[in-house]
Amino acid sequence: MATSLGDDTRNAPNCLSWCVRGGLTIWRRCAHAVSGVFLKNMLALTILQPWATLIVLGHKTLERRTYAPLHRGTIAIHASSSRRGLEWAAHCKPLEDFTREIGLDVNALPMGAILGECQLYTITESKDNADLKANGWMMDGRYTWQLTGAIAYPSPVKAKGFVKLWPWDKPVA
Repeated sequence: MATSLGDDTRNAPNCLSWCVRGGLTIWRRCAHAVSGVFLKNMLALTILQPWATLIVLGHKTLERRTYAPLHRGTIAIHASSSRRGLEWAAHCKPLEDFTREIGLDVNALPMGAILGECQLYTITESKDNADLKANGWMMDGRYTWQLTGAIAYPSPVKAKGFVKLWPWDKPVA
């Protein structure tokens, strides 16, 4: 099936493909066209606000998780629709001071949307760091993900989030 976008004509199969990596079967959609817009398949990570915004602005480069995925490379950052993170942040004085210092109004942050992307550079097994946790920068987790090259999108892209890394089709013009 051929689909065109402007003068560019590409083959755009609408299919599911799978591969096996590290003993895990991973299903993913092939790149395809929907309503005349090409989509690029990538992985996304849902994070509570205000930490999702701090990641895409490049202020938060470490993320603690209880698992270590095989994927390295570009991931989309999704801001959860839950207000739980904002409630936690309101009780964390150092985090509140920092967001005020950089001019971030935590009550006006987008929720339930992809905010940007970054590179999942490396993952290390780690011990708890009481200083970082006390300052609101880390939650409990056995693995520390190092995030680099953050890019904030000009406007948020509404999306429903999921637990762990999940497939997201990024619109590509």
